[in-house]
Amino acid sequence: MRSLHGVSLGVALAVVAVSTVASAAGAAPLTIPDPPTAVTATAGNGSAVVSWTAPDSDGGSTILRYTVVASPGPAQCEAPAVLPCTVAGLTNGIAYTFTVIASNALGDSLASAPSVPVTPVAASSTLTLRASRATLVYGGSVRLSGTLADAVGGVAHQILTVQSSRPASTTWTTAGRTTTLVTGAYAVTLKPTANVRYRLSFGGITADIGARSPEVAVAVAPAVSWTLRASIKKHRAALVIRGAARPVRSHHVVRLQRLGAKGWATVASGRLSAHGTYALRTKVSGRGSSRWRVVVPGDANYATGHGATRTLKIR
Repeated sequence: MRSLHGVSLGVALAVVAVSTVASAAGAAPLTIPDPPTAVTATAGNGSAVVSWTAPDSDGGSTILRYTVVASPGPAQCEAPAVLPCTVAGLTNGIAYTFTVIASNALGDSLASAPSVPVTPVAASSTLTLRASRATLVYGGSVRLSGTLADAVGGVAHQILTVQSSRPASTTWTTAGRTTTLVTGAYAVTLKPTANVRYRLSFGGITADIGARSPEVAVAVAPAVSWTLRASIKKHRAALVIRGAARPVRSHHVVRLQRLGAKGWATVASGRLSAHGTYALRTKVSGRGSSRWRVVVPGDANYATGHGATRTLKIR
């Protein structure tokens, strides 16, 4: 038998062989991980957040990543540890289940049992509305403004439909359209011709559910014009007031009022002509200055209209 540095070569080889076998016998074989367990999902807007529990065994090798797979596919996400993973790119209104795969250096585990189905839904949105004024004179305009927003913030570049309706009506018609700015804000100016209610509607998009604003009411008062002489010399003189009201409402009542100690009192009444004009006659008494106005009473379609208050001096 040959020797090496005084040691029998046959003996040395035997020692090495025994050591290798013992090392192999003392270590468990490496393998892929067990599947993750307890997979749960919470639906979002076009997405879902998936959580799970680590496998019972990592196969003797550190788990490098987890892969969450949606069904129907192909959406998925990866996480380096047992952390909630958000699967994006889902379609709102469709039910999804999710499985999780664990991977180590030797490969991928079997897929976990699927989660309970969840259905992503669009985010709810809100649409505010305010009017720049509650009453305006015929021929004037009103500015409607507000904001379209969801849970994240303003919803930009979306078309809103402006709808209008008469006060006692249940029918709504399109009065115009406007588009939201990058902040979700909008504004639109309209010229109503009679008492009206406004509301705005948003049809919705994939990411946001449609919305409808509250209603706002805007009253329209007739535009009343009239003239009055600055002074009258004669006591008990006849006073003739002429003017017009717009819009034209033939035969509608018009009144001449004088301000007294107890407030405004009607001293003459008449009706509008087919052209919207009128003439009111009365006699003035007393001396000194007095204040006068012309009133067109309101109804279901119009607010009460007032002409400018004027002063008459009786000498």
